[in-house]
Amino acid sequence: MISNNVTSTNDALKTCICLNCNKPFTPYKNNNNNLYCSTDCFQKYRTLKSLINLTCPICNKIFQKNQKAVERQLKRKPDSKFYCSHDCNSKSQIGRTSPTKGIKRADYVSLQCKNCGKPFEVPKVKYNLNKDKDYDLYCSRECYDNHRVENSVTMIECDYCKKDFEIPVAYFKRSLKINPDHKFCCSKECQDNSLVTNEYRYYTDYEVPCAYCGKKVIRKGHQIENTKNGVHFCCRKHKGRYMLLLTPNGVMRSQLEQKLEQHIKTFYNIEAIFNDRTLCHGYEVDIYFPKYKLAIEINGPCHYEPIYGLETLAEIQKKDKIKQRICVKHGVKLVVIDEKLNYNKDNSLDIFEKYIKPNITI
Repeated sequence: MISNNVTSTNDALKTCICLNCNKPFTPYKNNNNNLYCSTDCFQKYRTLKSLINLTCPICNKIFQKNQKAVERQLKRKPDSKFYCSHDCNSKSQIGRTSPTKGIKRADYVSLQCKNCGKPFEVPKVKYNLNKDKDYDLYCSRECYDNHRVENSVTMIECDYCKKDFEIPVAYFKRSLKINPDHKFCCSKECQDNSLVTNEYRYYTDYEVPCAYCGKKVIRKGHQIENTKNGVHFCCRKHKGRYMLLLTPNGVMRSQLEQKLEQHIKTFYNIEAIFNDRTLCHGYEVDIYFPKYKLAIEINGPCHYEPIYGLETLAEIQKKDKIKQRICVKHGVKLVVIDEKLNYNKDNSLDIFEKYIKPNITI
């Protein structure tokens, strides 16, 4: 038994008629369930089958619409009406009022397209919404795109050489919004010349010597002007070595340590070793009194918080524990001053009275 859309040419091959284009075709593996010659025909037939004919209540024109969409709309709102175009839908709104603006939607405003100059009409509601936002309206999408391309740049005058040049409108408006006194220049050279400071141009490269090794390094004019101490370095390693040269004994010390040293030398004439590395077998102790077997450690925030990373914090805390064990082994009292408790150079005398003076008996 062969279906109506299948014709038999011989016992081996069977030819089917496509339901969409009515062309004969040979189904894959002689499968009689194939009713379409291609996927395109199947998609077209399914699309046409899902469309239904409707009549526009305004112009009585017959148009097609997706059946499932119509069913969903009628299920949500049984008295729904369907129109063939947006114009017919707008004409049907005569007498209805917008709940927010109180303006009749059928009322139109006559405008002139800013691109082609042709007159066109827009609903008053749309006109008022765009008027509040200072938007321009166009007669078509094509005019809007053309006007946008043509007006994406504007001509302005260079603040330095007074030459006219093009600049993107968006960048121009954004710059003036951020800084109303912003200067626009036609080139990098003009911008560089317009920002000349005392003796250096803003974006010009200059050669300056490294303060440690004397090697020439390149710096911008604004970098040289903004340097606080007027010295430059070729790398961070040389910066660290240079800072060590400025400190006594080649050791970086906090201001609190230096103030405590002044108090000790002022009030007591006793032996005190600063930044000692002999007691803890190479590990540094900030202040050590050999006569009284007293060691002072000043721990900053990096001893408690991961300022330089978790690995560095773990290494610092490990060294602190090693110092404590060595001090206990040698019978040395270790006093730790925590700088987290707002101890600084301004209240250094209070720290001296609280931590050092009670442990020294003359």
